[in-house]
Amino acid sequence: KKIEANHSATHLLHWALFQVLGDHIKQAGSLVDENRFRFDFDHHKALTKKEIRQTERLLNEKIRENIKVQDYEISFEKAQTDKSIKQIFGEKYSDTVRVIDMQFAKELCGGCHTTHTGDIGYFRIFKEFSIASGVRRIEAITGAMAEDFVYDTEDVMENIAISIKTSPNKLEERINSILDDKKNLELELKQNRQKDLNKLLESISKKVKKVNSINVILEEVSIDPKDLKSFSEKILKNVKSAVIALACKVDNRCQFFIQISEDLMEKNIYANDLIKLIAPIIKGGGGGKKDFAQAGGKDSSKIDVAFQEIKNYLKKSE
Repeated sequence: KKIEANHSATHLLHWALFQVLGDHIKQAGSLVDENRFRFDFDHHKALTKKEIRQTERLLNEKIRENIKVQDYEISFEKAQTDKSIKQIFGEKYSDTVRVIDMQFAKELCGGCHTTHTGDIGYFRIFKEFSIASGVRRIEAITGAMAEDFVYDTEDVMENIAISIKTSPNKLEERINSILDDKKNLELELKQNRQKDLNKLLESISKKVKKVNSINVILEEVSIDPKDLKSFSEKILKNVKSAVIALACKVDNRCQFFIQISEDLMEKNIYANDLIKLIAPIIKGGGGGKKDFAQAGGKDSSKIDVAFQEIKNYLKKSE
């Protein structure tokens, strides 16, 4: 009975898609079992939510009408002359074929079907996606399984509504309000973070030390590793000429970023050389260019040792 319901539903679905999407719809395959069915068809884009709902409504209308499903045999030659009878392109048919006739939709088929559309019970689409260029797939359920799908969805919505202190009919409004609050908090957090970075930038820009007349800034900072490069560039913009080495800890690991001003590169001081020097100290690796380089390491306890090694290198540079 379940297979019959799902099989008849595939015919209804074929007809409904033809009504909703257009007469270019052609079946490209199907699979029916007692739990669900899938229907493949030629179409160039994903179905919209509105198109899916229209398709479901059309099917459920025909199910409620409880139309008698007739089957009879005719010659294949006669079937070919009847444009109201759908055929699967590429399918091989015998001289005598079986027609499944739902009054509003006729199709050649040798499978088992319900005696009335009402026997399908209820229909829901639970998935629609692409399986190849120009080919879409719908997976659907009928009867008690379709009802359970609706009940389960309602249960989830009710539980979500309870957790965010609203009613199911106001769920969308409440979620949009939460998302707006989240957006505002993220903006506020971003602004506060930028203020903190600006203060840190001002503070570090004043911590220039001299090593053999070379401006040097060696600092461990508590910022996101992905911000090291842009932060270093802002420091260099303030101090003009310097070797800048920034480090930050991430759990037990550490990240280094080194930047060299153009005038110091003319003195053969290169960021990639300094990174190669300190990478083994922090038990890591890295690389880069002459003007900037970065490295990650497993041993964050050696950050100060790495900074000292940079100083030692610069002392020998002149």
